[in-house]
Amino acid sequence: MKYTQTDLSTAIAAKSIRRTAFGTPPRLHFNQAWRAAKYSRGFLLPTAIFLVVILAALGAYAVNISTLQQAGSTQDVQGARAYQMARAGVEWAAFQVLAPGTANLSNCPASPTVLNMEGFAVSVTCSRSADYFEQGTDHTIATYDIVATATFGASGTANYIERQVQVKLSKCRGTDAGTPYQCA
Repeated sequence: MKYTQTDLSTAIAAKSIRRTAFGTPPRLHFNQAWRAAKYSRGFLLPTAIFLVVILAALGAYAVNISTLQQAGSTQDVQGARAYQMARAGVEWAAFQVLAPGTANLSNCPASPTVLNMEGFAVSVTCSRSADYFEQGTDHTIATYDIVATATFGASGTANYIERQVQVKLSKCRGTDAGTPYQCA
């Protein structure tokens, strides 16, 4: 038998690379795959918990913003209603002091007067200044200051609403004719 010498350097080099035909490392054997799975078990659990916490925080934030917007909208509506109630209080007092159809200069209604309208308390105050007499004519002018304040809810709470309307009115009475009349 003839002794032949083989080149061992290429065999050793080929064995140390251990690559497949596509240039990727060979598949792991079952034992190696099991060992890798054993040490990577529970790797996604912290990530999943983190995502759940972040999503819960975002959900709570969205609910909080929605609640605040709804409360703000409710206060806007109640504020508009309070303004209209205060305006109604001023109109009521103006009707009382101007007394349409008569030339008399009326006194203010009892002050303060509290009117209750649709859950709002409307406090109306009225004051009459000293009468003014026009020079050269027999006209007497009365001036009234009317303030109406509409409130809703208890003071110091989140649903407390208050609006105030102030009006200055005057009424003229002429007595230079046979019967008193309301000046034009």
